[in-house]
Amino acid sequence: MHGKGVNRSFPRSKKGSLTSRMAYYLMKEFLNNVDLAIDFHTGGSQRNNFPKIRYKPEDARGFELAKIFNTPLIFNSKLIPKSFKNQCYKNNILVIVYEGGESLRLEENVTQLGINGKPRILK
Repeated sequence: MHGKGVNRSFPRSKKGSLTSRMAYYLMKEFLNNVDLAIDFHTGGSQRNNFPKIRYKPEDARGFELAKIFNTPLIFNSKLIPKSFKNQCYKNNILVIVYEGGESLRLEENVTQLGINGKPRILK
């Protein structure tokens, strides 16, 4: 998609690049329908991320949800301008970010950690 990741294409534009338009429609549908987002990521090209959850430093609810998700590591991380997480917080949507593995590679144990974390959050 024009060499851009959707995650860094916010705020969105109805008339911009394909990536920007995808971000626009994602947020248009998203904003009125959710209270919480779990954003799933792999590592960048040829970088393998050890499984972890990231949450906004001053967000006590995010920290509690990160503990419930139950990954080996939990980090607080600042909001990145133009990111999905940043845009959600601007719209009062709580976000935690699960990162693990490497892009273009399926790692069963990393995938299973993400799959197992979702129902714990929902419960």
